[in-house]
Amino acid sequence: MAGDWKVDGGRLWGTGVATAVVAGLAAMTVLFVARSLVGSQVLVALPGAQAPAELPYLNTFALAFVAGIVATGVLHLLLVAVPRGTAFFGWLSILFLVLSLGPVFAMDVPMASKAWLAGMHAVTYAVVVSLLLGSVSRVAVRIPQPR
Repeated sequence: MAGDWKVDGGRLWGTGVATAVVAGLAAMTVLFVARSLVGSQVLVALPGAQAPAELPYLNTFALAFVAGIVATGVLHLLLVAVPRGTAFFGWLSILFLVLSLGPVFAMDVPMASKAWLAGMHAVTYAVVVSLLLGSVSRVAVRIPQPR
């Protein structure tokens, strides 16, 4: 059985790229607030590194951007392939958020860094999910399903 939506792929992916940019900028804003306004270091433990290092702004943007693009692909697939694709997307996004926090809290860095990193994950999640789900009615048309 197909999904409940007929998707305008161009509009969805345009929205997805815009969402990814906003998510990247939002994550960078959290990093900026942590460093510049609060004066906190945001350290990450990189594989093979001797000591934790400062999280670069470009990496922050890139990771949040990729999350937005991947989420757009998942949403597109779910809208066209399964009934109630938006509900599946909502649940999957919650599960991905929870799973993404595992490595954050497993890192050998100060708790303040873990808190800021978790905050970046939460902000990225909120931006991506709210913008993508909020745009579904503008980028797709519901297909009437036989009862």
